[in-house]
Amino acid sequence: MGMAASQARLLTITARLADNELRSQTINNAKMRLATESAQASDDYVTALNNARLMFKNMDLTGTSQSQLLTFNSLSSYSPYNTQYGLVNSAGLLLVNESEAKIFEKSGNNLEKFLENHGLKWDTTYFNEDKNLKSRLESYYMDDSFKLDENDTEGLSFLFSDKDTSALKTLYETYLSKDVSIERANFSTANTEYLSLKTSLYSQAVQSIIEHIQGYTGATTYSEMANVLGQKDENTLKNDLNYLSDDFWEIHNNLTVSGKEYTQAPKELSEFSSGSVELTTTDIDGTALTSKVKYDKYTFGGATFYIDQATNNVKYITIAKDDDKTYYYNTSSTSITFTESTSADYKYYKVTGSSQFSELSIKSSADNPETKYKKGVDSTTGKTLIYNSKIYADETSAKAAKWEELLSLIMSNPDMIELEKAPISSASTYINTRDAFYNQVFAFEEGKTIDDYSDLKDIIDNVAILNDFGAFIQYIHEYQTANDGQPAFTSSFQNIIDAFTVELMLDELGEPKYAWVDTQDSLNEGNADAKAQWYENLFNRMRKGYAVLEDGLASSPEWIEHAFESGIVTMEQVDKSYNWLSIDYKCCANITEDTDNSAAVAIAEAKYNRAMNDIKRKDNMFDMELKNIDTEHNALQTEYDVIKGVIAKNIERTMKFDQSA
Repeated sequence: MGMAASQARLLTITARLADNELRSQTINNAKMRLATESAQASDDYVTALNNARLMFKNMDLTGTSQSQLLTFNSLSSYSPYNTQYGLVNSAGLLLVNESEAKIFEKSGNNLEKFLENHGLKWDTTYFNEDKNLKSRLESYYMDDSFKLDENDTEGLSFLFSDKDTSALKTLYETYLSKDVSIERANFSTANTEYLSLKTSLYSQAVQSIIEHIQGYTGATTYSEMANVLGQKDENTLKNDLNYLSDDFWEIHNNLTVSGKEYTQAPKELSEFSSGSVELTTTDIDGTALTSKVKYDKYTFGGATFYIDQATNNVKYITIAKDDDKTYYYNTSSTSITFTESTSADYKYYKVTGSSQFSELSIKSSADNPETKYKKGVDSTTGKTLIYNSKIYADETSAKAAKWEELLSLIMSNPDMIELEKAPISSASTYINTRDAFYNQVFAFEEGKTIDDYSDLKDIIDNVAILNDFGAFIQYIHEYQTANDGQPAFTSSFQNIIDAFTVELMLDELGEPKYAWVDTQDSLNEGNADAKAQWYENLFNRMRKGYAVLEDGLASSPEWIEHAFESGIVTMEQVDKSYNWLSIDYKCCANITEDTDNSAAVAIAEAKYNRAMNDIKRKDNMFDMELKNIDTEHNALQTEYDVIKGVIAKNIERTMKFDQSA
């Protein structure tokens, strides 16, 4: 029984000894781990002592220099004083932060909207409502120098009458577009082609006139042609030269030659006859008569002539003055004045002209002679004629002189020839070119052409008007005003008029001065031009491709340093010509290494000390546990040895007992 108990105790002690050895081994392993932790803490401390960070030097919005840890945000942030940098990934895409990407997408690839979303607006005070642009322009362009004639009351002011300041601003912005330039170029081309062809065909028509005249007269000079034409009946001439315009024939009938006006063809006295007067005792002027006198009485041009039937000469003339009194004048007197008027408003002179005529000259004053009436006998027919004229020559000579000047006028005035009727082979080409030009200008009512507006066509076919755009649109405006706005303009030509309106505005008021305004800078302390250029550079680069960088990485100095060192990104900067050029970040003067890392060292030292203290505390605890295990182990070993000895003695006694028995 005692032996069995000893053996049980021995087994218990053996188990505890084994447990102590395991515990000791576990603690020793923990102590080894403490050594590893100690080495790591030491390495972190040494790394902090040796570490240098990447710093970025730039300026803030006020121009104050600052140095900060290099991050994507610090590298790419805007300041009017900074060089513009960017990061590009391996695919060549510009990296932008999340907010910049949203602004670009919101702008719909439109630079103006992109800048507007950054608070930038291209604006001017030129079109402020208080400028009264409309009234100023209306007043200026209503001046007489812009009027066509004395009947023109508007000048060019009508261009501004329905345009307020806002409308003028819209016109100006449209004026800058390339579409208007193209429309003006098309109009100019069509106008030039029309005028060129008109001039060419006109020269052909003039040559045709000369050849026509030469064909039936044999004349070779203007003078010879004029003499022949002057002898022709007017109706015959109109039939032969039916392509000469009505303007020509009006000039033909009212032409000033050498300062003398041929205003009316001679008339026979019989066309004006109003009877005769027979006097026996007292003459027209009240003088006594010794014999009977007979006068033919004729009324012509507001005056009455008394022609002596015996001599066939004008003896008296009467004329009504402003006081409604009738005065009689004896034409045989050298000088006759009003006997009942001291103003001597009129004087009458008997003048002898050519061999064919005796002439009566009437003038309003000595300084301003005006030949009013003329009486004579046609040398060919013997008929007595009266003229209202300033010509002192016979009818044929007057016509010849007139035709010589008319031929000269035809050479310099295309509007005297109706080219559609002229005997030229290219008339149809001319008409087509002209109509094409008109169709560029007018949007005709359905079923109508320029021929339906013949009076308008006659006006604007004038070469001088076609060469003067202001006069051109003035004439059309007057016509449209009188004809309910018809024919209307095409939209293209309206744009040309709008552009012309803008040019008039700029001529009078000058060019508007635009500038960038930063609406986010309420105190106007920044540089809106620099900001606009910065974001325009960014926009242009993003259009070539961009990638979004997460906000967390954009603000991380560790990420950008790793990205540079591993080659994940490269760096670009904007040069003076606003081009993005690739550069090595190590060559960037604004990126530096910061060796003054005392703050980081202090933090690392604190971490090291704390780690070492923790390790020491744990090591001491482990040593104490090992000492306790060792003490316990020695006690157990001693007890183990005692029990083992007791068991051995018990066995020895048992063996002896058995042998004695």
